[in-house]
Amino acid sequence: MKKIEFQWAGIPPKSTFQQRNKNFLPTASCRLAMAQWTAILEQHVPDQPFKEAVAFQMIVTWPHTRETLKRNHGLPVPKTTRPDGVNILKGVEDIMTKLGFWIDDSILAFEAIERWHGDYPGVLFIITEIGK
Repeated sequence: MKKIEFQWAGIPPKSTFQQRNKNFLPTASCRLAMAQWTAILEQHVPDQPFKEAVAFQMIVTWPHTRETLKRNHGLPVPKTTRPDGVNILKGVEDIMTKLGFWIDDSILAFEAIERWHGDYPGVLFIITEIGK
């Protein structure tokens, strides 16, 4: 079973790939987020793309806000503000498809994202081949 797991430390982008201007073109913040995610991911492209069914998980942690810091008691706090997880996940998956992590995003049989506020911002990526 093939598995890739890698972590990136830093403040994740907050803009999503769905943000468009009045002409339906990506906004500047959207283009910046796409560039940031691409820079994070391109260092970890596998030698061979996944070809079988894949489980993909992202755990994204942003720094604490004043509010979450007050109630964290030393623990991460779930992020319940924008950006929403589905929009982040879809955009990142599209970039990963273009970079060659898998042959097509249709092989993603399981997709999950966790969003947190915590002491150590960053993203953990876990890609596991789960078979046919």
